[in-house]
Formats: sequence, C-alpha cells, structure tokens
Amino acid sequence: MATRAVVAALRMPDWVIRAIVGAPVEVEGAQMSPTAQLLITLERFVPRADPQAVPDLVVVRRDFDIVSSVLLAGVGRDVQVHDTVVAGAHGPVPARVYSPPGAPAMRSGSVATARAERSLPPWRSGVSTTR
Repeated sequence: MATRAVVAALRMPDWVIRAIVGAPVEVEGAQMSPTAQLLITLERFVPRADPQAVPDLVVVRRDFDIVSSVLLAGVGRDVQVHDTVVAGAHGPVPARVYSPPGAPAMRSGSVATARAERSLPPWRSGVSTTR
C-alpha cells in the first residue's frame, strides 16, 4: 500500500509536488528538482531499522531493498549523470549528480571541488559521463 502511495506521489505534476515540499532548494547554482525534494521528504517517513543498531545484516539489506524499490520506481532513464567530488569533513567525497534532460550543466569548478579532485588518484578525478 505504501509503495503505491509513493509511486502515485512521484507521478504528480511538479506544481503539486512543489506545494507539498515548499520552496526550491538550490545547491551551487543548480535548483533541485521538486521530485528529488519529494524523495528526500518521503524517505524520512519510511520505517526501517537503524543500520548501526541492528546486528542482523539480513534485516538491514531487506529494509534497504524495500526503500530502494519504492524510491526508484519512477526514475527515468534519460537523465544526465555527472560524477564529481566534494570536500568532506574527512577528505574528498565522490558524488554523482543526476539532471533531467535539457537542464543546464552542473557547475563543478568550485574551489572545494577542485581541491578535492587534486587529492584523488588520476583515474578517479575529472570523470564526467552522459547517459
């Protein structure tokens, strides 16, 4: 039942989703899509075991599989994918940015990104793909 509700929510028009999630979130000049904001909001309400508190890996994997199947049910395949690196508290953190077709390219030339990319092995830095 919850799966159907989430899938139905993901199929709502952007203006309805925007009314639910509120003002757009902007990161490095790029605006997060209303659907992404909705996924983040809905993810908070998905009941699951705390992976740190549950010693049974089977339970943690089952919960992850359930959450993933629900949240990825409406993801399109024609998105642009851009791999980048951001500076984390304990060093560089690889990140992947998904953009809808026709969206402006994500800026990856920030100082934090450039600093983190220099600290990665050559085969890990500067990766950018479009699918």
